[in-house]
Amino acid sequence: MSDTVVSIENLGKCYRLQHQGTGLNAAAYSRINEELARMVLNPLRKIVGKEPMGSHTTTEEFWALKNVSLEIKRGERLGLIGRNGAGKSTFLKLLSRIITPTTGRFSMEGKIASLLEVGTGFHPELTGRENIFLNGSVFGLKRYQIQEKYDEIVEFSGVERFLDTPVKRYSSGMQVRLAFSVAAHLDPEIMIIDEVLAVGDARFQKKCIGKMNEVANTANRTIIFVTHSMGFVEALCNRAILLEGGEMTADSEDVQMVVHNYLESTIDQTLVKAEWRNPGGQVENEFFDLLYMGMEGAATRFANNRPIRVQFEIDLKKTDPRLMLGIAIFNDENSLIAVSFCTDVDPELPSRMQPGLQTVVCEIPPHLLNERTHRLEFAARVHQGPNITEIGTCPASIKFEVAGGLSDSPYWTERRAGFCAPHLKWGVQ
Repeated sequence: MSDTVVSIENLGKCYRLQHQGTGLNAAAYSRINEELARMVLNPLRKIVGKEPMGSHTTTEEFWALKNVSLEIKRGERLGLIGRNGAGKSTFLKLLSRIITPTTGRFSMEGKIASLLEVGTGFHPELTGRENIFLNGSVFGLKRYQIQEKYDEIVEFSGVERFLDTPVKRYSSGMQVRLAFSVAAHLDPEIMIIDEVLAVGDARFQKKCIGKMNEVANTANRTIIFVTHSMGFVEALCNRAILLEGGEMTADSEDVQMVVHNYLESTIDQTLVKAEWRNPGGQVENEFFDLLYMGMEGAATRFANNRPIRVQFEIDLKKTDPRLMLGIAIFNDENSLIAVSFCTDVDPELPSRMQPGLQTVVCEIPPHLLNERTHRLEFAARVHQGPNITEIGTCPASIKFEVAGGLSDSPYWTERRAGFCAPHLKWGVQ
């Protein structure tokens, strides 16, 4: 039996979009005053030989997916990430055979369970109990096979009190719980899941992640998963694909690298670069001039599980062992998180600096900051002397973001509460 369960060659989907004229030339979705004007003026325009209003239509080709080729192995947990409109849902609909491709071909081996929308595969007039058996029969299972799994499905879904209620009266969260439970317990070879899990509560999301890990690891099933939650991708997937504008721009088993590249591409444009250059001597004093402060590569987005390297360039006017250079870290609500000075660990560091240009490096350790936007501010003072800069008001400051890398545990799929997200040592004695 081949390890490849999905084979895709040059897959593409093209839609033809029609555009009507705007204003009085619009033929659809116009306001009533525009319709009245068109009704009055069009007969007159025909008399004088002019084109009627609203008759101008243009057609445009839109490639929702283009030139995608890949192979998916048995047991892989593939995460598809990208912006809205990148082609993720189109890709899943093609694999689920809901729509047909414009170009290319694909082949799949085994039973497929698709969860693409809330209520997918459910008949709204039937009860939850009836829909379980309906879905099972669609999978090709006999009634006795469904009954063998029935108790597990009901227990996992948590909707046992409402099993004899028509599904149309279920909330969207209840529908997702039951649909996922059915799909996960009827032993599909391939599970295709769109962003539907975002509807469920956090506790159920964690149950789903655990179940998908179990299905992939113990039963060697394949999972193709679309989500905007990078925590889900890092917790669940052992391979990630990045789609941009309908094309595949990254495909790697280094999931964190793909996530990092995606987050870099969506960075807040107001951050620009994580660096500050002294405009007109704003931080000058009798000890030094601060010329530059920046982060490694001037990057503005970092994962929680990697160190963040900060460096300063100063023009040191005189050596003084009492000089303390440091940083202050604030969150996006301007709350102070931490302050650190170069003398905290090495009190002799200022004594080793020589007059002239100096580069001072500080490393923020991994597993410290939580996911959010932060502001890093330069700080300086003289031991048992005056503050050179006042924390919270220094003009030398830069913004950066922490996103992803919170935990290797499947139990953490979203940003934690609090300012920090440390990894503490745990054990049993």
